[in-house]
Amino acid sequence: MLFDDRTPFTGDIPVGRAGVLSIPMNQGGIFTDRYFDPVYSSSLPMEWPEFAAVIEEINGACSAAYPKWQRVLPCGMTACGFSMFVMGGFLMVATSGFNGPNPLAMFVVFVGFLLSAAGAFGNVCCLAKGSATLVSKLRFKLSELNARYAKKGIDWQLHQSQHLEMYHHTGSNHHGGGTGVRTVTHYTLVVQALGSSGQREIPLPELLVAQALQMASAPPMQSNMEP
Repeated sequence: MLFDDRTPFTGDIPVGRAGVLSIPMNQGGIFTDRYFDPVYSSSLPMEWPEFAAVIEEINGACSAAYPKWQRVLPCGMTACGFSMFVMGGFLMVATSGFNGPNPLAMFVVFVGFLLSAAGAFGNVCCLAKGSATLVSKLRFKLSELNARYAKKGIDWQLHQSQHLEMYHHTGSNHHGGGTGVRTVTHYTLVVQALGSSGQREIPLPELLVAQALQMASAPPMQSNMEP
């Protein structure tokens, strides 16, 4: 497996240490803007109101990077298109005569189909672009926080991990189908109090990637036993 600066480290991030907070990123829904919960620890050199305000600031940056209208609009187009498609089908049955289907009903069906297809395509595009923009803006916001809290010795980092997840898909008319594998990505906000000389309990994400690269490229151990 190849690693670069964007490749996530798939190992576990130690949690529960003094001065270290690990806050998993919530799975963002269509209407929610709460990406991180303000899980607080008194071992951090900052008060609860200030910490909660920073978490809300981070959530605000995520919401601005992936605004709600980009999440709602494609889904609304799909729902509207499906409704028009069904309504057009009823109109075709109710208004058809000796001259064939009603042109208005056919137009409603056609527009409904276009809206459904555009909504599905737009949802994929918005999700991919919005997620990438969100992570980029989030890392930029954490860089600002690191500069702001450097004197207090508080470090803010975004750790990324991936794992493979199996899923089952069915074929047409619920026949056939099979099992596939997809990659699931998780993000974790790690907040920690640095030591007097700047040492970290949890290494920087890029150092974890370098360690994973070193472990992946290390040759396998060879047995010293003679055949």
